[in-house]
Amino acid sequence: RPASLASGPDGYLYVIDMYRQHIETPMSIPEDLQKDMDFDAGNKYGRIYRIVPKNAGAYKKVVHDLKNVSTLDLVGFLSDQNSFWRLQAQRLLLERQDKSVVPAVKALFKDSEDARFRLHALYVLEGLNMLDASTVKAAMKDASPGVRENAAILSERFPDCLPQLKELTRDASTRVAFQATLSLGEFKDKSILPVLGRVVEQRGQNPWFRTAVLSSEAGSGIDLLKVLENNSFFEEESDWKLTFLETLSSVVGSRNQKAQITGLLNFLSKFPKENTSIWQAAGVKGLANGLASAEGMEKALKEKLKNIESEADKNSSKALGDLKQLYNK
Repeated sequence: RPASLASGPDGYLYVIDMYRQHIETPMSIPEDLQKDMDFDAGNKYGRIYRIVPKNAGAYKKVVHDLKNVSTLDLVGFLSDQNSFWRLQAQRLLLERQDKSVVPAVKALFKDSEDARFRLHALYVLEGLNMLDASTVKAAMKDASPGVRENAAILSERFPDCLPQLKELTRDASTRVAFQATLSLGEFKDKSILPVLGRVVEQRGQNPWFRTAVLSSEAGSGIDLLKVLENNSFFEEESDWKLTFLETLSSVVGSRNQKAQITGLLNFLSKFPKENTSIWQAAGVKGLANGLASAEGMEKALKEKLKNIESEADKNSSKALGDLKQLYNK
C-alpha cells in the first residue's frame, strides 16, 4: 500500500509503496495466531515509484552540491521552483547560523513575488533568531493568505503585533482568521476578551472557531461570559450557543479553580435572560461533567456529579442548587 510521498531532487513525485503480507504488528495479534504468521513475508517486494508527467521526455538527473555552496548562494536556492532544494537550502542555512546573510534574506522577503519564497525567508529569519516585529507586521499584511496565516503564528512572540493580530481575526480568509484566533490566546492582555467575544458571536456556528476560542485561558473563563452577556449573546438560544456554554463550563469545571467555579455558579444563578432553564441546564451539565473529570476528584463525588448532570435537563434550578450545595461543602 502507498505509505508516503515526497518531491524529489528532480522535481518529480516519489511514492513509497510498502509491501507486507501482514500489515499489523505482532503486538496487536494474539500469540496463538502469531505462530503461523511470517511477519517478514513480502519485505523484498516494496517499491518506490517515480511519477512523471506524460511526454516528459528523457529523464534528466538534477544534482546540486549544496554542502559546498556558499551561505549567500544558499539564499538563492530559497527561490528554487523545486521545494526539495528550497527545503535543503533552508535546513543548511539554519545549521550554519551565518547571520551575514540576513540582509539578503530580508530582501528576498521584501522583493519576491512568489509567496512560497517569502515564506521561506520568514522562517529562515526566525531560525536565525533575527526575526523582528516590523517584519512580522509586514507579513501580516501580505497579499497571500498563507503568509498571513504563518505571520499570525510568528506574531505570538511580539507584543507590538497584538493590535494587528486582533484585526486578522476579521480576515477574509477563514484559515487566517482561525489561526489569528488561536494565536490571540497566547497573549495575557485583557484587551483580547472583546475580540474573542466578537469571534464567538460572528463565527461561533463553526465548531473549529469555538474550539479556537476555548483553547485559551481567557476564552474559557467567566470573564468571557460577561462580555457575551453585555453583547446580548444570550438573548436568543440556539444549539451551537448552548453547546458553547456547556463546553466552556466543562473547561471551568475540569480546572477546578474556586474563583472561576464560584463565578460561574453565580452567573448561572442570576441568569437575566428568557428561557433561563435552558441556559442553566447547559451550564450545569458542563460544569458537573468537568468537575467529575477534575484531578483528584473522589469517586463518591463523581457519582453525585453525574446524578446532577443527568438531572439538569429535567429540573435545571434544582440541579444548580444541588451543585452549589455540593461544591460549597
